[in-house]
Amino acid sequence: MALRALDAEFDILEEGLAVRHRMARRDTRVLEILHRRGGESPGQLVRDLSVSSGAVTLIIKRLEERRLVRREFHPEDRRRVVVTLAPAGEELVRQVFGDIAAALGPVMADLKGNDLGTVERFLNECRAAILRHRAAK
Repeated sequence: MALRALDAEFDILEEGLAVRHRMARRDTRVLEILHRRGGESPGQLVRDLSVSSGAVTLIIKRLEERRLVRREFHPEDRRRVVVTLAPAGEELVRQVFGDIAAALGPVMADLKGNDLGTVERFLNECRAAILRHRAAK
């Protein structure tokens, strides 16, 4: 299936990023999540990665030591903590995903009319189905 092949290519890109920057794969996953969402609670990262809170604590610590992420108080509830990308983390993610976006730009530009919306809906529905499957396990 084309979707599985695309997933495999993204997996290879993520592995390359991890190797080039001497990071664990879950570390790169956290950077991608934070880039996409702008920040996240450690508890949500536990759920996103399907790992223990101790594992997320270690990931955050490793990334903080490299100055790629930082912990901040939640803007509305100072009892909560939010993990966000630090400027060096933003730059790293921008370099990696900027190249991918540039490569995908012409492909997306070729989609006519509602085609892009259809593709986006399809991908979102696939993701939702996978999330439901994971939650049922």
